[in-house]
Amino acid sequence: MILAFIVLAKNTQNLIRDNVPEFISVDISLQRNNGEWPPNSLDLNVMDYSIWSILEAEACSKPHQSIDALKKSLVKAWNKIP
Repeated sequence: MILAFIVLAKNTQNLIRDNVPEFISVDISLQRNNGEWPPNSLDLNVMDYSIWSILEAEACSKPHQSIDALKKSLVKAWNKIP
């Protein structure tokens, strides 16, 4: 049963990877912690999660017509954070 989920997940990741250049994949092989993100990644900390919620609330309060508009809105929201 687990193998079926892994095959489905790999197929899904391949489809997304082929169509979404910004996609960040995770290794879902059985040899790599069952595909979970590392629990103590040096790239992540608790503050990252609160910052993202602040940025999302500020920058995504209105729809954007392009990726560049979204990026500008995120930078503007980032600069507002004290």
